[in-house]
Amino acid sequence: MLRNVLKYNSAVVVDSLIDMSKLPDIFRGLFVIVPYSMPEVDIPSVEAVHPTPRVVTDMWVERCLAHKAFLDPDDHPTSTPVGSFPINGFGDLKINSTGFEGIDLLHLSKLVRLGGATYDETLQPKISVLICNKTKANPEKQRYASAWGIPVVSDAWLWACLRNG
Repeated sequence: MLRNVLKYNSAVVVDSLIDMSKLPDIFRGLFVIVPYSMPEVDIPSVEAVHPTPRVVTDMWVERCLAHKAFLDPDDHPTSTPVGSFPINGFGDLKINSTGFEGIDLLHLSKLVRLGGATYDETLQPKISVLICNKTKANPEKQRYASAWGIPVVSDAWLWACLRNG
Protein backbone atom coordinates (compact mmCIF):
# COMPACT_ATOMS: atom_id res chain seq x y z
CA MET A 1 0.00 0.00 0.00
CA LEU A 2 2.79 2.45 0.92
CA ARG A 3 4.49 1.72 -2.40
CA ASN A 4 1.30 2.62 -4.28
CA VAL A 5 0.83 5.86 -2.33
CA LEU A 6 4.43 6.86 -2.97
CA LYS A 7 4.20 6.09 -6.69
CA TYR A 8 0.89 7.97 -6.92
CA ASN A 9 2.74 10.98 -5.50
CA SER A 10 5.46 10.71 -8.18
CA ALA A 11 8.06 8.83 -6.15
CA VAL A 12 10.46 6.43 -7.79
CA VAL A 13 10.45 3.27 -5.66
CA VAL A 14 13.14 0.58 -5.76
CA ASP A 15 13.49 -2.66 -3.84
CA SER A 16 17.12 -2.47 -2.73
CA LEU A 17 20.15 -0.25 -2.31
CA ILE A 18 21.69 -2.04 -5.29
CA ASP A 19 18.69 -1.03 -7.42
CA MET A 20 18.98 2.51 -6.06
CA SER A 21 22.64 2.73 -7.09
CA LYS A 22 21.67 1.81 -10.68
CA LEU A 23 19.28 4.77 -11.07
CA PRO A 24 20.36 7.88 -12.97
CA ASP A 25 21.56 10.61 -10.61
CA ILE A 26 18.38 12.62 -11.13
CA PHE A 27 16.37 9.88 -9.36
CA ARG A 28 18.92 8.73 -6.83
CA GLY A 29 19.94 9.62 -3.35
CA LEU A 30 16.90 10.94 -1.66
CA PHE A 31 15.47 8.61 0.99
CA VAL A 32 15.66 5.06 2.26
CA ILE A 33 12.50 4.26 4.22
CA VAL A 34 12.74 1.76 7.07
CA PRO A 35 10.11 0.59 9.56
CA TYR A 36 10.07 2.69 12.74
CA SER A 37 10.44 -0.55 14.68
CA MET A 38 13.73 -1.54 12.99
CA PRO A 39 16.65 -1.32 15.44
CA GLU A 40 19.44 0.97 14.25
CA VAL A 41 21.87 -1.94 14.22
CA ASP A 42 19.70 -3.70 11.61
CA ILE A 43 19.50 -0.76 9.21
CA PRO A 44 21.69 -1.40 6.18
CA SER A 45 24.54 1.02 5.56
CA VAL A 46 23.82 3.55 2.82
CA GLU A 47 27.42 4.77 2.60
CA ALA A 48 28.09 2.92 -0.69
CA VAL A 49 25.23 4.70 -2.49
CA HIS A 50 26.11 8.06 -4.03
CA PRO A 51 24.76 10.54 -3.40
CA THR A 52 24.13 9.11 0.07
CA PRO A 53 20.38 8.90 0.78
CA ARG A 54 18.75 9.94 4.06
CA VAL A 55 17.43 7.09 6.19
CA VAL A 56 13.90 7.89 7.37
CA THR A 57 11.11 5.91 8.99
CA ASP A 58 7.69 4.98 7.72
CA MET A 59 6.41 7.42 10.37
CA TRP A 60 7.99 10.25 8.36
CA VAL A 61 5.99 9.19 5.31
CA GLU A 62 2.81 9.02 7.43
CA ARG A 63 3.47 12.53 8.79
CA CYS A 64 4.01 13.89 5.26
CA LEU A 65 0.77 12.28 4.11
CA ALA A 66 -1.17 13.48 7.17
CA HIS A 67 0.06 17.05 6.68
CA LYS A 68 -0.26 16.83 2.88
CA ALA A 69 3.20 18.32 2.54
CA PHE A 70 6.83 17.39 2.24
CA LEU A 71 8.24 17.70 5.77
CA ASP A 72 11.91 17.97 6.62
CA PRO A 73 12.85 14.75 8.46
CA ASP A 74 14.98 16.81 10.86
CA ASP A 75 11.90 18.66 12.11
CA HIS A 76 10.42 15.75 14.08
CA PRO A 77 12.06 12.92 16.04
CA THR A 78 9.70 10.23 14.72
CA SER A 79 11.05 10.79 11.20
CA THR A 80 14.38 9.09 11.77
CA PRO A 81 15.27 5.74 13.35
CA VAL A 82 15.53 5.53 17.12
CA GLY A 83 18.34 3.89 19.06
CA SER A 84 17.86 0.56 20.74
CA PHE A 85 14.77 -0.86 22.37
CA PRO A 86 13.14 -1.97 24.55
CA ILE A 87 14.43 0.57 27.04
CA ASN A 88 15.68 -0.66 30.41
CA GLY A 89 13.14 0.24 33.09
CA PHE A 90 10.28 0.89 30.67
CA GLY A 91 8.68 -2.54 31.14
CA ASP A 92 6.88 -1.46 34.32
CA LEU A 93 5.78 1.98 33.09
CA LYS A 94 2.20 2.93 32.26
CA ILE A 95 2.26 6.11 30.20
CA ASN A 96 -0.51 8.57 29.36
CA SER A 97 -0.33 11.78 27.34
CA THR A 98 -2.06 15.09 26.87
CA GLY A 99 -2.18 17.53 23.98
CA PHE A 100 -1.47 15.05 21.20
CA GLU A 101 -3.95 14.18 18.48
CA GLY A 102 -4.12 12.50 15.12
CA ILE A 103 -0.87 11.21 13.71
CA ASP A 104 1.14 12.64 16.63
CA LEU A 105 -0.90 10.66 19.17
CA LEU A 106 -0.68 7.51 17.06
CA HIS A 107 3.10 7.78 16.76
CA LEU A 108 3.58 8.64 20.42
CA SER A 109 1.58 5.59 21.53
CA LYS A 110 3.47 3.30 19.12
CA LEU A 111 6.84 4.56 20.32
CA VAL A 112 5.86 4.17 23.98
CA ARG A 113 5.04 0.52 23.23
CA LEU A 114 8.24 0.11 21.20
CA GLY A 115 10.17 1.31 24.24
CA GLY A 116 8.56 -1.47 26.26
CA ALA A 117 6.04 0.55 28.29
CA THR A 118 2.25 0.37 28.23
CA TYR A 119 0.30 3.24 26.72
CA ASP A 120 -2.96 3.90 28.58
CA GLU A 121 -5.49 6.30 27.09
CA THR A 122 -7.03 7.16 30.46
CA LEU A 123 -5.29 9.21 33.14
CA GLN A 124 -5.68 7.44 36.46
CA PRO A 125 -3.62 7.12 39.65
CA LYS A 126 -1.79 3.98 38.41
CA ILE A 127 -0.18 5.93 35.52
CA SER A 128 3.61 6.19 35.89
CA VAL A 129 4.30 9.20 33.63
CA LEU A 130 2.21 11.86 31.86
CA ILE A 131 3.78 13.07 28.60
CA CYS A 132 2.69 16.59 27.63
CA ASN A 133 2.68 18.41 24.35
CA LYS A 134 4.28 21.70 25.39
CA THR A 135 1.88 23.85 23.40
CA LYS A 136 -1.43 21.95 23.73
CA ALA A 137 -1.34 20.16 27.09
CA ASN A 138 -4.56 20.00 29.11
CA PRO A 139 -3.93 21.93 32.37
CA GLU A 140 -6.62 19.96 34.21
CA LYS A 141 -4.96 16.68 33.30
CA GLN A 142 -1.63 18.08 34.50
CA ARG A 143 -3.22 19.13 37.84
CA TYR A 144 -4.65 15.64 38.39
CA ALA A 145 -1.29 14.07 37.57
CA SER A 146 0.48 16.35 40.04
CA ALA A 147 -2.13 15.63 42.74
CA TRP A 148 -1.61 11.89 42.23
CA GLY A 149 2.18 12.20 42.30
CA ILE A 150 2.56 11.31 38.62
CA PRO A 151 5.65 12.84 37.00
CA VAL A 152 4.74 15.28 34.20
CA VAL A 153 7.27 15.41 31.35
CA SER A 154 7.48 16.79 27.83
CA ASP A 155 7.68 14.61 24.76
CA ALA A 156 11.39 15.47 24.63
CA TRP A 157 11.79 13.04 27.55
CA LEU A 158 10.45 10.16 25.44
CA TRP A 159 12.61 11.10 22.43
CA ALA A 160 15.71 11.26 24.67
CA CYS A 161 14.89 7.88 26.22
CA LEU A 162 14.45 6.31 22.78
CA ARG A 163 17.67 7.84 21.43
CA ASN A 164 19.81 7.00 24.45
CA GLY A 165 18.22 3.73 25.55
